[in-house]
Amino acid sequence: MDLKKLKANSEDSQCEMSICNTNPVNGLNLIDVSYYRQGAKCHLSEFKEERFHGVVSVPKVPRDVKNVLAVAADSSADANFLKISNSDQYSLLTELEICLAEEEGECWGYRLRDHLLSAHLWSVYTTQEWTDVHLCMSRNVFLAHRAVLCARSPVFASIVKASVSEKKVDVEDVEPALFEDFLFFLYTGTVRNSENLADLWPLARKYDVKTLEKISQFA
Repeated sequence: MDLKKLKANSEDSQCEMSICNTNPVNGLNLIDVSYYRQGAKCHLSEFKEERFHGVVSVPKVPRDVKNVLAVAADSSADANFLKISNSDQYSLLTELEICLAEEEGECWGYRLRDHLLSAHLWSVYTTQEWTDVHLCMSRNVFLAHRAVLCARSPVFASIVKASVSEKKVDVEDVEPALFEDFLFFLYTGTVRNSENLADLWPLARKYDVKTLEKISQFA
């Protein structure tokens, strides 16, 4: 943020506040900047040179407050004050609200999210904690969680709903490693092995996992 003095009198000062948008976060555009003065929300104006700015009226600090600041032991105590001249200080404590929006045409946008979510979900599969359904093949059994399967696959949801009291669910007899890669996607939303994407497509289609189906059909 840049602040530039325009003029000052005995009671307050007028300053130009500017927010530069030349280095936005990848995939995001700065669309609005506002600040709060005396409880009121004020918006800065947008300019073509990728900059938001406006004129802010900054009140002068009373003399007794200045004296307190002068003797304060903490040198950072006046960090929220603007020095207009050698003899004057003006209060500059405010809250900024910055609004961002995704760029148009971006297939994948930037998101604030918990990057540990997928790891935590996969860990309850690998540790087999709180599992409540057995996915059975001819030679292998996979312990899983009904809630995850039903949330990710309408087909699994229908199977589980039809047999609520049953823990056993028969699944397609495929390569165990491939089926576990399929489960990995259900739990994490991430493809673990891109080399077998084409092989995952029949599973994605059978269990109606739309996202994986779209990803794997182009592999």
